[in-house]
Amino acid sequence: MSKCGLNLTVEYPVSSREDWFDSRRPLQLVTLKSSTAMKFRKMFLRGFLRPGSCNLYIGLLNDKKLIGVYGFQNPDYGTYDLIMKADTSVPVPKLPVLLLMILKTQKMKVMLERKFNRDINSILTKIFSKYPQSNRYRKTAKLVTKKKVEGGYDLSYLITTGKYKTVKQAVSEWRQKYESNTKAN
Repeated sequence: MSKCGLNLTVEYPVSSREDWFDSRRPLQLVTLKSSTAMKFRKMFLRGFLRPGSCNLYIGLLNDKKLIGVYGFQNPDYGTYDLIMKADTSVPVPKLPVLLLMILKTQKMKVMLERKFNRDINSILTKIFSKYPQSNRYRKTAKLVTKKKVEGGYDLSYLITTGKYKTVKQAVSEWRQKYESNTKAN
């Protein structure tokens, strides 16, 4: 794992997916300094959300350009191994789904296990939504709790790690599932 934070540029939104995603440019997972991750999260969080601190930040780079940030925290208790408090990306259609698919790779699992010194098989994330399900998480995770609250729903999703052997495999499946949908955007 490499420490990151210097000489990174943020990939800003462009007109179409083809403009920012080139399969010849490598996707890379790196640990990030908290200051770099928080700056990125503040830049791209929408709505009323306020980013909180995490034990570990991992960045997704595309040709040395930061396109996404994950943030993880040890849980106080629960039947899951980690809490994901951040999965922020530049606002490009379907990129958030790619972030979640890459979360399920063996490389990510190894990075998490090295940091937290234990097996990491499941990650819980909580979200607030106006709808009873989140399309973003519904495609990649299992809904475990749904509570009706004022203004919407408080949802919890469980993500199982290690599904994809490589980042390339996750990207390939993402492209197969979402290629036609992203070209239309």
